[in-house]
Amino acid sequence: MPDSRSAELIFEAARNMSVPAERIAYLDGACGNDVALRRRVERLLAADAVAGSFLEHALDPNAGITGSLPPGEAATAAGRAMSADTAGARIGPYTLVEKIGEGGMGVVWSADQTEPVRRRVALKLIKPGMDTVQVIRRFETERQALALMDHTNIAKVFDAGTTVDHRPFFVMELIHGIPITSHCDQSQLSVRERLALFIPICHAIQHAHQKGIIHRDIKPSNVLVTMQDGVPIPKVIDFGVAKALHQRLTDTEVDTQLGIVVGTFEYMSPEQAKLSALDVDTRADIYALGVLLYELLTGSTPLDRRQLRQAALTECLRIIREVEPSKPSTKLSSSDDLPSIAAKRKLEPARLTRLVSGDLDWIAMKCLEKDRNRRYETANGLLMDIQRYLADEPVEACPPSRVYQFKKFVRRNKGTVIAATLVMAAIVTGAGVSIWQALRAHYALIEESNQRASAEREWKRAEANLEISQKLSHQLIDIAEVKLPLISQTETVRNELLDAALQTTRAFLAQKPDDPSLQKSAAKLHRYSGNVHGQVMKWSVADQSFRESIRLLKELSAHLPDDRAIRVDLCMTTVDHAALLQSLGRLKEANSMLMDAVDVADELRKTAANRTDFRRPLAMALYALALLQNERGQFEVASQTSDRAADVLRQIPKPSKLYRLMLAGMVAYKGVSERELGRPNDAIPLLDDAIAQLKNLIDTKIIDAANGGHWLSRAMIEKSIALDALERQDDARNLLTEAILRANKLVLDHPQNAAYQEWLAIAVQTRGRLLTKMREFEAARKDLNSSQSALFALSSQFPEVPSYHGRLGKNYLSLGMLGEAMGNIAEARQSYDKAAAALRRIRDIDAEYYQFQTISNEVDAATKRLGS
Repeated sequence: MPDSRSAELIFEAARNMSVPAERIAYLDGACGNDVALRRRVERLLAADAVAGSFLEHALDPNAGITGSLPPGEAATAAGRAMSADTAGARIGPYTLVEKIGEGGMGVVWSADQTEPVRRRVALKLIKPGMDTVQVIRRFETERQALALMDHTNIAKVFDAGTTVDHRPFFVMELIHGIPITSHCDQSQLSVRERLALFIPICHAIQHAHQKGIIHRDIKPSNVLVTMQDGVPIPKVIDFGVAKALHQRLTDTEVDTQLGIVVGTFEYMSPEQAKLSALDVDTRADIYALGVLLYELLTGSTPLDRRQLRQAALTECLRIIREVEPSKPSTKLSSSDDLPSIAAKRKLEPARLTRLVSGDLDWIAMKCLEKDRNRRYETANGLLMDIQRYLADEPVEACPPSRVYQFKKFVRRNKGTVIAATLVMAAIVTGAGVSIWQALRAHYALIEESNQRASAEREWKRAEANLEISQKLSHQLIDIAEVKLPLISQTETVRNELLDAALQTTRAFLAQKPDDPSLQKSAAKLHRYSGNVHGQVMKWSVADQSFRESIRLLKELSAHLPDDRAIRVDLCMTTVDHAALLQSLGRLKEANSMLMDAVDVADELRKTAANRTDFRRPLAMALYALALLQNERGQFEVASQTSDRAADVLRQIPKPSKLYRLMLAGMVAYKGVSERELGRPNDAIPLLDDAIAQLKNLIDTKIIDAANGGHWLSRAMIEKSIALDALERQDDARNLLTEAILRANKLVLDHPQNAAYQEWLAIAVQTRGRLLTKMREFEAARKDLNSSQSALFALSSQFPEVPSYHGRLGKNYLSLGMLGEAMGNIAEARQSYDKAAAALRRIRDIDAEYYQFQTISNEVDAATKRLGS
């Protein structure tokens, strides 16, 4: 007997493949040699091909069958699926009248209800033999989602139950309607009439979102228009793939499966078009509403339907995620069908294009942004902009900024941008070489002849070129620093720019080694190089860059002791370098550097007490020191440092985004210290405060979602540990699940950031330990195996970093505890042995690593426990 859940998952993926060869190849791989599984999936596909989607098409007994079954067998399979019920049969107070819709897994009947009221209803019923766990869950999800809602423009649920043969059904409002696009075209509605009909759909989706439900499959066939007293009323139907935001719709509800794409390609948001789309939120529905609006305006979807249906699955998903659609007006002006499209809207072709151009273009394109943070936040926001348009008021949607257009241009033209930028870099390098040559010529002229006039001219020309080249160099670095890091594919370009600027500066320094402006410029570039290479985990290069920057700044400070700006730069560069060393596990060295940085910053502040600028380096140094002290387990002193850092941060007038983020971080780490000192009740209010600050900073877009989201997920992890200490395990698990979703998104968006990978693994590991304590062993094993894989990959990729081996050792300890709790002593011993191996690896790298003794003690305790 094939596993029914596997069959359903394979069916869901295969039904979206319209190319027969692609579908057959997929089934060959997915089913392998399991003939029974292959047969079950093919029967599902055959039945689905005959019937179509729920409520989407009228029943057609002459429909052809596609798939791999022979025609006779496919027809028999489909017949078995459709012949189990007959008109006139009774289910409770309902008498079946006629089939009005059918899919591969269920059938919809019109039915007469006799009590407690008499009315005609729609009854949705699972087919015989299709009552698998996955189908029943989906069926129950739709029923519960509809039951939660009460809106004029959403189909209502009246009743639910099971038949005598235990097949679930539910009864809902009977809607005699057609898809909204068909209604608009058949009635030749104008653009304004179409927009007026679109507004109640936005109201309905907003209602669903307020009830915590994401539809995930908004499309014309799921928005039917029915006539009531001559007035068209749109109704949103089919919540079969809906997702709950804040509650479970069923007792057995599970998250979206990895590798299964939910939705319809033409209307699917980019975040749904991922095989790990676990963090889809209400803005996915905003995207689908934008597609529907686009289709109402232009008669076609933004992405070409034929191209999507003919492409292989992976290519189709790539198109959805990456290909930018044209504006509605552009789509119209380039369409061969523009005359017929315009006629259905009662307009001349040119007038339709002009009407859509402008406000309607920007409203639709705001919905269709690939970055969901740039879409309308709510369906209400979208409908209010449409209402503004209808009232001839200014709309909030507007053309994107030049910076944003630049970023999108880079995404579309990576190769061209890289080539152009490298040309610019070559200009910088060439300028540096020419200056170097001019300077050498200057010295040669001085030594070899008395042609001082010629030498002076060469010198002035060289200095002019030097100034121009320096400005150009710094402009290129600004481009690299501000714009290119936003796009992961431009790492090569950014590094080429940086190398070119450094090469030019070295050429200058070779001829003018005592020039303070050149030394400052070189120190700045080397510090930036350290940060850039540190972000992409090229740590040895980063370490060398920071050391060179600090060397130059120390020399400058010795020659210019009254230049406080140099000491500020020295302090900040030292903090950056210490952060790198901390990530490498070189905690003592980092601690020594930070103590020096605090001393320098404190002296600066004292000698210029009325200059608020000098509070900033002190705040930065204290902030970094508090983090390091926490990591070293020095919680008492870390708590005091956190307090001091927070006090300095609060004294900074008009704090920047960075300092507001730092203040939230200090509050969070004060909470961590309190928890580690055995005071979880004192820790939770502090962590709540930090979480509230971070959410506010992210929601108001004061800080970017990546950096803020990283700190927010970390604060949630820390709070969950405090909740666990107070025996509030359910609250801890819920918070960890949210933290994992946030951390997972960061890893997907920034795959090269090791810190994001590490903290996602920590979050999953923490939940695994918690689930072990709650005796949910299978879920715990899944989490701990997942975090083990991530940490093993990090420790293998960066074998010189002791913290990764420490995290991995703790994970093996957690797996050993799980084995003990389950009574599997052999498995526990094996895990503890692996923890001991990780411990030996730490000892080989750095025996003074702060967690070494802690892990060692835990391994010893576990060994003794099993030995007894």
